[in-house]
Amino acid sequence: MHLQSISNYRALAIILIVSGHMYWSGFENTDFIGDMIRNIVTGGTAMFVFISGFMFHHVFFERFDYSRFVFNKLKNVAVPYLVLSSAFTLILYFTSSGYFSSDEIGKVFYGTIFDTTDSDFVIFLKYIASGAMLTAYWYVPFAVMLFISSPMHVRFIKSKFNFQVVVVLVLSILAIFSHRPIENTNALHSLIYFTPIYLIGIMVSIHASKIRLLPRSILFILFLIVAILSFYQTFTHDVGNYHKIFLEMSGVDLQFIQKVALVLFLYFLFERWDIENAWLDIISKTSFAIFFIHPWLMSIMYRIYARFGLVSEGELFNPLLYLFSVSVIIFFSVAIGRVFKYFAKGSKKTRYIIGY
Repeated sequence: MHLQSISNYRALAIILIVSGHMYWSGFENTDFIGDMIRNIVTGGTAMFVFISGFMFHHVFFERFDYSRFVFNKLKNVAVPYLVLSSAFTLILYFTSSGYFSSDEIGKVFYGTIFDTTDSDFVIFLKYIASGAMLTAYWYVPFAVMLFISSPMHVRFIKSKFNFQVVVVLVLSILAIFSHRPIENTNALHSLIYFTPIYLIGIMVSIHASKIRLLPRSILFILFLIVAILSFYQTFTHDVGNYHKIFLEMSGVDLQFIQKVALVLFLYFLFERWDIENAWLDIISKTSFAIFFIHPWLMSIMYRIYARFGLVSEGELFNPLLYLFSVSVIIFFSVAIGRVFKYFAKGSKKTRYIIGY
């Protein structure tokens, strides 16, 4: 059930996710416009979640079998995660880095699942449970909880439209006030935060035929919402995602509202602008390989840049270097995935290691 628009959307989503992880390579200390751009780019995970919800209804719902669905998702997502996350966590352990380091004591533990009294074994388990060992890996523990929750998503699909709207609104209000978890280490908190975006993806798939009939002006309206919210966030000195402990009160998460408008804007955009592009197709097909590989390459690049004095703790502003760095990471992530697949003679078993 290939949809070119969703394929293009997935490609852009992973590009923005990688871009949002690499500000340190030249897009820090930005001016007002730069901060607005960062507010729009940051939080690209919402696009992945939206696409996942859309595809859950589009692909899996009609012949949904819970055991088979969860088994296949765990096999294709959790297995490569366990392989790569365990490997990197062992690197952290043997190099006394991260939360294994005594330098981390009392640092960034507040609000996370880690504690200063944790043994090395407990730290290892918490790394695996949270995905905190590498940038972006927190997504997988959350995604696993999302897969396990799929019977509720099936019931949501079978519900009446008015009920669906009420559920999405209530969960969105909860997300707006709960914000994202500190350091993204709490998968349950992430599940609560992102579920309404997943359900919006489901609803868009359900009503796709009617949505396509909406006037083109909807694109302008959604873009305007994104621009105004990004402007206001930047004007009030809020740049990036909002993170806090679940039960603390800390105002409204404008980034959530902005991302809902953005994921819908991009959906409408790709539905209207349904093009075929070889590079976008390659990036889309290897998106999970890019997801799993790019944090490793970023770690290497960061050390190379630091060695040559290009990392300056929030002060580096070199847009050309930033765009070059993002392009290099994406290119080599794709290349590693495809070379790995080539030497495995196209075997599907490679997805158990690199997600592709």
